[in-house]
Amino acid sequence: NLLQPNDYMKLTKVVSSLFPDAGISSPIEMTLEGIPQLFNEDKIRAIKDAGFNRVSMGVQQVNDELIATSGRKQTRKQVFDAIEWFHKYSLSCNVDLIYGWPNQTVEAMLRDLESIVQSGIKHITHYELNIAGRSDFATKQKQNTPSIEKKIEMYNIAKQFLISKGYKQKTVYDWEKEDNNQLISEKYLYEDNLRDCLDANGQSKMTTMSGLGYAAVNMRLQPNSSSIKSVSAMNHRNLTEYYNAISLNKLPVERMFVHDTEDVKLIWIFQALQEMKINTKKYEKIFNSDIKLDYKPIWD
Repeated sequence: NLLQPNDYMKLTKVVSSLFPDAGISSPIEMTLEGIPQLFNEDKIRAIKDAGFNRVSMGVQQVNDELIATSGRKQTRKQVFDAIEWFHKYSLSCNVDLIYGWPNQTVEAMLRDLESIVQSGIKHITHYELNIAGRSDFATKQKQNTPSIEKKIEMYNIAKQFLISKGYKQKTVYDWEKEDNNQLISEKYLYEDNLRDCLDANGQSKMTTMSGLGYAAVNMRLQPNSSSIKSVSAMNHRNLTEYYNAISLNKLPVERMFVHDTEDVKLIWIFQALQEMKINTKKYEKIFNSDIKLDYKPIWD
């Protein structure tokens, strides 16, 4: 949500030019990601008018003191102002929260979850903090993060809390509250896309995840029977190199990988494991092989 209000219509026109048939035979989910402090009512109205029907907002922490330790200029008021505007303009919303944060207690975690639940959010992504590289968390605050045992406790307490509030666990970290409306934006297809490589009739289909912009990731998984290879690619992570490629009318791709069937199997299994189960019959339909035999040494 770094764009200005008048840019969102331009963005959807770009998407429409790439996928001209999208939304013609059936409605589609259009999700926009953003952070609380960059939303305002004019921007959210423009997002809705441009055709988006869902927003994924990276909140991380509702508590002002805890979020400040990351260096982010975000306030609790900005979080709930944005949620109120999403409701006002009928935009479905997912909220990302993180547990295992430096100096975070179980009580603070539950207060954040309770406030988001009470705000009417139906999809909550509740991640464990991942500390990597030379971030401030890694170099200066790692000693302030909860122990592994404490994080396991936090996960289990959060799980029981969300279940008690009517949420169902979709993946290790995704929680959904189902309702009776049939809005396509409440079906969370963004999260489901790469975990579902089958059509309703049981036939395998191509699955595509397309990212636009610098550092974006693209993935195209082909059916097992296809003669076309599956590929994944990452756009330039350097903004100057990205724009230079665009100005030369070149694809702004930094690296690309061509995947064989074994790669696609592992990608599929990784995605399936996020749901904490593997559908062996679906695997067999997609790859025409038995997962128990393909990875027999692991099961043994």
